[in-house]
Amino acid sequence: MVYEPAEDTELMAGCVRSVVRGRVLDMGSGNGEQTAAALSNAATTSVVAADIDPDAIAHLRTRFRDEKRVRVIHSDLLYNVKRRFDTIIFNPPYLPQDKGITDIQIYGGKHGYERIIHFLDQAGNHLAPEGQILLLWSSLSKPRVILDHLEKRLYTYEKIAETHISFEDLFVYRITKNKVRERIEKQGIRSLMPFDRGKRGWILTGMKGKTKIAIKVANPTSEASGRLLLEAQWMKRLNRHGIGPRFIASDPDFVIYAFVDGTFVLDYLSEASRKETLVVVEQLLDQCRMLDTVGVSKEEMHHPVKHVLVSDARGVRVTLIDFERTHPDPHPKNVTQVCQFVNGMLRAHLLKVGLEIDSATLLNLAKQYRHRFDETSFRAIKDYILKRGAKPLS
Repeated sequence: MVYEPAEDTELMAGCVRSVVRGRVLDMGSGNGEQTAAALSNAATTSVVAADIDPDAIAHLRTRFRDEKRVRVIHSDLLYNVKRRFDTIIFNPPYLPQDKGITDIQIYGGKHGYERIIHFLDQAGNHLAPEGQILLLWSSLSKPRVILDHLEKRLYTYEKIAETHISFEDLFVYRITKNKVRERIEKQGIRSLMPFDRGKRGWILTGMKGKTKIAIKVANPTSEASGRLLLEAQWMKRLNRHGIGPRFIASDPDFVIYAFVDGTFVLDYLSEASRKETLVVVEQLLDQCRMLDTVGVSKEEMHHPVKHVLVSDARGVRVTLIDFERTHPDPHPKNVTQVCQFVNGMLRAHLLKVGLEIDSATLLNLAKQYRHRFDETSFRAIKDYILKRGAKPLS
């Protein structure tokens, strides 16, 4: 069934006539009104009209059979779309789902925004540099959720039209990639997706060729921009010593590095065997010793619950992350801090696998290390923990 034009159709068509340009994708073209609106603008060079519905495809091919600038394709969102476009138009189904009704022409998911979010996840790969998206949604579609998703995906947006009809407000937004996203994509990175959000910024993932990468992006309202420059410098330096995720590129607003498919250390240890636990503790100690030897303090190693990832796809491997607070230190304290971690937050995990550490003994060994700062005193710490771990409790 072909969607009949309604108030939302005309609201979008008015925007299309005004701002459309270049190579155009009319996503979910339906009756073809947006394609026709795009063709009315002399700045349009070509239009791809895409829809998932076979009846709509047949209608579009009939309506535009004599229009050489139009190509009609069958596609569920952008799955069958190969090119990049200067303008992408999407007048989506946007109403929250009514129980027992599954009309994809009007319902955008349980809350009304799910189809829009799915579209935004795909659209970046098909938007040309300085391209624009024209996107319509309703006051019933939880607009703040949609805007939040745009920000996480490094888009800028402006409302260019709105109207009120009986029970809702309709909005059309013009969306573009922000400057940071454009610079990231110039590094050959595609398929940007939000991964995590912190106090100072966002973590996104993407693909560089066949390699999954992570991008830490500064929050412009925080001081993270300067910290990201420092983090990039430390990551490059510490990579030479086998520490941290592999650095790829950076600028003042982001750091790009190889994605670590791992689990935070406490979560990993909650399911780990005795042997795996000892491997994690040994690698953690060795990397902290290397930091001490290099002459830097990372500053979070007494409480590194969000700063240590453990992966086990090819054997257990510990990776330190987040180097924003790393700094030169004539008296580095990474090993002594991690001893506090072992003696405190790790105690329950160690006991669970039959490894009991005497608090006073470990603290005394840590004090000796702090004063001597040599390989012998470090080895004493390792031997105490690991050799006790090799012997089951009686």
